[in-house]
Amino acid sequence: MQDLEFRQFVERLKLRAPIEEVVRERVPELKKRGALWQARCPFHDERTPSFTVDPRRGTWHCWGACSEGGDVIGFLERFEGVGFMDALRILAQSTGEQMPERLLERRRRGGESKIEERYDVLRRAERLYRKAFLAEEGAEARAYVADRGLSPETLELFGVGWAPREGSPLLAAARDAKVRPELLVETGLVKRADDGRAYDFFRGRLMIPIRDRMGRTVGFGGRVLPADEARGDGRPQAKYVNTPETALFLKGRLIFGLDLAIADVRRSKHLVLVEGYTDVMALHQAGCRSAAAVLGTATTSDHAALVRRSGAKRVTLLFDGDEAGR
Repeated sequence: MQDLEFRQFVERLKLRAPIEEVVRERVPELKKRGALWQARCPFHDERTPSFTVDPRRGTWHCWGACSEGGDVIGFLERFEGVGFMDALRILAQSTGEQMPERLLERRRRGGESKIEERYDVLRRAERLYRKAFLAEEGAEARAYVADRGLSPETLELFGVGWAPREGSPLLAAARDAKVRPELLVETGLVKRADDGRAYDFFRGRLMIPIRDRMGRTVGFGGRVLPADEARGDGRPQAKYVNTPETALFLKGRLIFGLDLAIADVRRSKHLVLVEGYTDVMALHQAGCRSAAAVLGTATTSDHAALVRRSGAKRVTLLFDGDEAGR
C-alpha cells in the first residue's frame, strides 16, 4: 500500500509539472516544433539541435552524442546533478506539493537515513539559534543587524540566529532530545577537546544558515559582534567563522542565497554575485532577489556548474574593492 501511495505521489508530481515547462525553465532556447519541443542538447556541445521533448509521453531524448533520454525526474537528475529524491523535492517545490515524509521515512535505508539524520540535526540547530536570537540574550545581536539596516522580515527569511556566548546549549538540547552527540560532531556543530570533552563550536556569534540549492541548511556562518572582536587576551579573533568542511558542507560547492534567488534568476536570466552574507540579504531586501554569494572570493568549477544550472545568461560580480575582492 505504501509503495502504491508513493507511486501515486510521483505521478501526481509529473502531471502538475509538464515536462516541457520544467525543461524550458532550464533550457530557454527550447522551441515548439509541431508536436515536439526542440533545442540544442544541454548535456553536450552541438550546433544542430538534437534534443527533443515529447509532452504527449512526458519524455525527453537526445538524438546526438548523448543518446540518452527519460522522464521529467530523469531530466532533473541529470541537469541538476542530484539523486532521485532530490529531483522529487525540486518538482514538489515548483508545484507547491508537500513531500510525503511519512512514506519517505519508510523508504530510507542505510546511508540515506544517516544523511537525513544530519539534515535534521542542522534544522534543530537553526531553530535553537533562531530562538536565542529572538530572546533577551539576543538583544545585542538584534541591535547590530538593525544598525545594518536589515528588517525583521529579511532576518526571518534568511533564518538569522544567535549562538550564546556561554555554555553549550546546542549540545545540551541534543542530549535532552536523545540525539547522539557524534551527529553534532559530524555536522561541524560540536568539537571535541584533547581530553574528549565535547563543546559547542559556535559561541557568541550571529548565526547565518548556509543552505544548499534545495534550501536545506548544511552549515553556518558565524559573525562575531564588534564588541567581541578582541579576545580576552587582547588578540583579535576572526570576524567570520564557517562550519568546518563536512559531508554536507563543502564550501567550494555552495553559493549562499541561491536557493532564494533561483526563481528570479531563471526568470531574468541574470545572477548577481556578491562577497558577503549581509550583502545578499541587503540586496534581497532592496528588491534585487537575483543576488547570491560565493563563500569567499575564490570561485571553483563547482561554482561555475551551479551558475550554469541556475539558467543565468548574464552574471554580474559585485565584490569589495579591497585586495581580496580584486
